[in-house]
Amino acid sequence: MQAFYPKNLLFIRVIANYLMQSYVMLGKVIFYY
Repeated sequence: MQAFYPKNLLFIRVIANYLMQSYVMLGKVIFYY
């Protein structure tokens, strides 16, 4: 389990970063309308 922990943490960070970018894009679209 310890061996897979860093990989899972990196995967979660990548998904969190992608979600944040998506929310920022969505916020800009809503702001401009």
